[in-house]
Amino acid sequence: LDGNCTACHNEQKTAGAPMSLKTYADLQAPAVSDKTKKVYQLVGVRVHDTVKPMPPQGSLTAEQLGGIDRWVAAGAPAGADPMCASAAQAERPTGPTGADKWEWPSNCDATYKIVAHAPSGADQPFLVGANQEVHPQVSVPAPWGNEKLQAIAFRAITDNPKVLHHWILYGAGREHLIGWAPGKDHNAPLPADVGMNLPGGQLTLDMHYFNLMNDQQEPDRSGVEICVLKPEHFRKNTAAVYGGFSQFAI
Repeated sequence: LDGNCTACHNEQKTAGAPMSLKTYADLQAPAVSDKTKKVYQLVGVRVHDTVKPMPPQGSLTAEQLGGIDRWVAAGAPAGADPMCASAAQAERPTGPTGADKWEWPSNCDATYKIVAHAPSGADQPFLVGANQEVHPQVSVPAPWGNEKLQAIAFRAITDNPKVLHHWILYGAGREHLIGWAPGKDHNAPLPADVGMNLPGGQLTLDMHYFNLMNDQQEPDRSGVEICVLKPEHFRKNTAAVYGGFSQFAI
């Protein structure tokens, strides 16, 4: 669960998650959606749901599902080590790997931030209504205008993780430029000889907010920061987004 679920199902209830799965006590608590059942019982159901799968980024392995099924069927007994320290140590790498090793470039010619904002003005946060799930399309003029640029790095700006479910940044032609979801705070760096073409015009920050379990309105200014190079420092190869393979028939 810690490796696949608690990026959202944590103490902060990131992305609108209705409950935490971080501790044994969390799993023994009454379920939010059905007080007659405990959280662990619904976990055993949700991990097999094919309509709204959990975890949403990909199914658990047969071995992982079997382990959960056996544990749930046995009544979710507590282990000898309530902190699961030995299992966590065995399963997790001892040092940073992959994207965790990546550092923000030091050679940006400029950086730009594109964040969600209220329809009334870019200087105001977007307000997510109480008990709502919304998908606002935030229109943002490219802050670089029509200047020719290469992007060499992107990093997420997560302002209000309580309600932010995910976002996608689209170009003026509705091409998918970059996206974010919980657990993906770092994008893998581009190859050293590649920069990504940044289109000008009117961009769209497609937001998804989940605030269904909250009686309070929540503000948010999440989005993305982009490191760019100007033409005199362009990398040898320029990458661009091609939409020809995006048809549903394929």
